Amino acid sequence: MRAIVLRFSSLGDVVLTEPLVRALSDRGYTVDFVTHDAYVPLVRACFPVARAVTVERAADLPAADLLVDLQNS
Repeated sequence: MRAIVLRFSSLGDVVLTEPLVRALSDRGYTVDFVTHDAYVPLVRACFPVARAVTVERAADLPAADLLVDLQNS
């Protein structure tokens, strides 16, 4: 199973998504994270994700079973 999580801003809000990403990962999801380019290195280093990409690269991600839009935009 694959999930895509969307959260573009702000840094504190991106950091607060880590428990959700960890819970998805613990439940067997392969998680991809779409965020602002400045936060990609943080997400790659600290989150259990397969990929962390910018919005511009999101179209390159494989199809997902679950989309979690935490940006709500």
